[in-house]
Amino acid sequence: MGLGIAISSNAQRYPFYNLSIEDGLIQTQIRGLAQDSIGNLWIATIGGLSRFDGVSFRNYTVRDGLPTNAIFSLAFDKHGILWIAHNRGITKFDGRIFTETPCKNKPVLRLKIAPDGSVWGISKGHILRLQNNQLSDIPMPDSGQFAFCVLPEKDTLWIGSKGKLMIYTRKGWDSLLIPPSHTLSNQFLIHLIE
Repeated sequence: MGLGIAISSNAQRYPFYNLSIEDGLIQTQIRGLAQDSIGNLWIATIGGLSRFDGVSFRNYTVRDGLPTNAIFSLAFDKHGILWIAHNRGITKFDGRIFTETPCKNKPVLRLKIAPDGSVWGISKGHILRLQNNQLSDIPMPDSGQFAFCVLPEKDTLWIGSKGKLMIYTRKGWDSLLIPPSHTLSNQFLIHLIE
């Protein structure tokens, strides 16, 4: 007795476009991407912020109210506010006005919005939490330690860094070492997925 399976599939081809400065992108060194609720693609570059609507770009720089052109990371909250991490802190953008937060003059490299609406940022040696316009600063156990990603989950904060997964709770810090691999000499945990 045998089993025969016939599978019919239709492969989809997705179009890929290479967009550049000639198309209107403000700068080609991209540091982060985010998509808003209507499908616009927001692009963080070291030359400013670009919004692509599928047809054309709208660019934002210090002339439009950004505190700096060096943008590192982007995230949208559930209200559609764009949060922007840059070398001078965190700024929010409501679609019209850029507003600086209490996190001024602290370079922030990555952002994550928690389910409760708080904004978490990574700065060298520190994890920053911005909620209701109040800034909390959580020093990392080693001030020279650099985090690459952060995932807030209820009362636990998961932090990816070089060679380990760090965990912060009300009880303090803990970590899980990533075993060395013969194929990778420097292992960086750069993404955490819920």
